[in-house]
Amino acid sequence: MIEHHEQLGVIKDFYFVMQPVVKISGKQKDKIAFYEILLRSKKTRQFPGEIFFDLIKSQSGNQIVLSFFEKQLKEILQENPCTKLSINFEIIQFKSPQTHEFFERMHTWAPNIIVELTERSYATNGSNYLLDAVKKIKKNGV
Repeated sequence: MIEHHEQLGVIKDFYFVMQPVVKISGKQKDKIAFYEILLRSKKTRQFPGEIFFDLIKSQSGNQIVLSFFEKQLKEILQENPCTKLSINFEIIQFKSPQTHEFFERMHTWAPNIIVELTERSYATNGSNYLLDAVKKIKKNGV
């Protein structure tokens, strides 16, 4: 696992790509419904999978990732206040209190945020944490 001081350096390699998702309609001109936010590495220009998954395993790493998300998303939304953004989250991130705090801090922008849960499965030990987490973020307006 990456040490905390290394985690801070690793995050500097990350950036977002905004991929438009188009609503196709035979009645109207096609339009962008929202943008999917994709995390990328400056070095590889691809999703930094191994590094990202290593980071979110720890609370400190997940906090660093979420702080990056928050800063970047707020910048995008302040420049484009009518834009809707879809953000991918790993199911395991919802076990962390930092994830819930992230959504509380993003409350102002909640109508602009769509949460996309990845399809990777994680051991849940019979807990309803994911259902509870979804209910909680919906209460925040996401």
